[in-house]
Amino acid sequence: MIGAIALGALQGVGSPSPSQEGEGREILAQLQAAEAPLVPADVAAVLFARGPRAVSTLVELVSPAKRPSGSTGEGMVEVTRALDGVPRVGLSLLDSPKLSDGDAVRVASVSLAIMERRGQAAVVPAQLEDLLRGVRARAGAASLGQAVQRVTSRVALDGLLDGAMLLRLVRAGESPLGRDVLEGAARSRMGDAIAECLRRGTGLDGTILNQLHRAVMQGANVRDELIQTSLLPFLTSPREFERSEAARILGKVGRREEVLPLIEALGDPSQLVRLSSLAALQELTGMTIAGDRHRWRLWYADQCAWWQEDGERLVASLGSVPRAKLVGALASVACRRLYRKEISPQLLTMLKNASPDEACAVLAALGSLRDPALAPHVAALGSHPNPDIRSCAAEALRQLR
Repeated sequence: MIGAIALGALQGVGSPSPSQEGEGREILAQLQAAEAPLVPADVAAVLFARGPRAVSTLVELVSPAKRPSGSTGEGMVEVTRALDGVPRVGLSLLDSPKLSDGDAVRVASVSLAIMERRGQAAVVPAQLEDLLRGVRARAGAASLGQAVQRVTSRVALDGLLDGAMLLRLVRAGESPLGRDVLEGAARSRMGDAIAECLRRGTGLDGTILNQLHRAVMQGANVRDELIQTSLLPFLTSPREFERSEAARILGKVGRREEVLPLIEALGDPSQLVRLSSLAALQELTGMTIAGDRHRWRLWYADQCAWWQEDGERLVASLGSVPRAKLVGALASVACRRLYRKEISPQLLTMLKNASPDEACAVLAALGSLRDPALAPHVAALGSHPNPDIRSCAAEALRQLR
C-alpha cells in the first residue's frame, strides 16, 4: 500500500511555486491539512512528485529555528517523523518492476536528500547500501553522484564509515556510483577506510588509489600496517597508473621502510612511475639526488651503515654532548635524513634550554634535515626575544619549506 500511494504520485509532477520558501510552505500546509494521522507514504507522495529541491526546503521549515509562525509543535513532530520514514518508502519502490528508470532516479534523489539532512545516523549506512543496489543499474543513475558523495560524507562525519562499511558501499554502488562513494570518503579524509578497500576484488583499485591520494593530500593518515599490506604491493602492479599512484601516496605517508622499494622503482620501465618515485623519495628524505638508482642505493647504504655503526648511539646522547663538541655532533646528524624521525625529537628537546649559540646550531641542524613536519616548531621561534635566534629560525624555516 505504501508503495502504491507513492508510486501514483510519480505520474504527475506538481507545478512549481514562485520560490523555494513558498513551495516549502505550500507542502507543509498540504501535509498538515491531512485528516488522518500522517505517515511516511503521505510525505513521500508529495516529495517524489516535486523532487529533491523540495526536501531541503521542507527540512529547513520543520527545524525548530525555522518553523513558520503559528505552527504547532505537535503537528511539526508528526511531519518530521513521517519525513524521516521517506527513504524506507523509496527503498520499497526501487524494487518495483513498474517503476521507470527516470522515476527510480527521482525516488533515489529524494531519498538521498533526506538521508543527507535527516534520519537516525545508525540507519543511514544500511539505507545508502540498499539504495545503491536498487538504483545502480538504472539509466541516469550517474546523475546521483553528487548526492551519493554528500551522504557518504555524512556517514563519515557520524563516525560510521570504517573500512568494512566503505567496502560494502563501494560494492553496492559498483561503477559509477562506487566511485562517488570513494570520492565522498576522500573528501572526509578517510585514509584508513579507503586503503582497506584495496586488493578486495572490487575492480576499482585504480580509482581507490586515486581517491586515497586525494585524501592524503588533504591531510589523511594511513596506518603503518595498511601501508605495508595494502599500498606497497601496488609499486609492482602490472598497471602503470597504479604503480604511479602508489608511489605518489607513499611520498606523503611512507616511512623509512618504503624508501628502498621506491629506490628500486626508479628502474621502472615507465617514465611516469620513475618520476613519481623520484618525487616521493625526495619528499620522504629531503634529498635532491637525481633519478639515478645507483646513486640512491649508495646513499641509502651509507645512511644505514652510519646508524648501525655509531648513529643510534650518537643521537641518543645528543643532549649530553659537551658544548665544545656540540657543533661537530650536530653537523654529523644533520645530513642523516633517512633517520630524521629519530633525530628531530632530540633536537627539539635540546632547544628548550639551549643558550642562543646552541639554539642557532640546533636550528641549523633542524633546517638541514628538511623535514616539513618541523616547520611549526621552528616557526614558533619567529617571535623569540633574541634577534639571533629569530634570524636562525627564519633561515631554518626557509629550508624546511
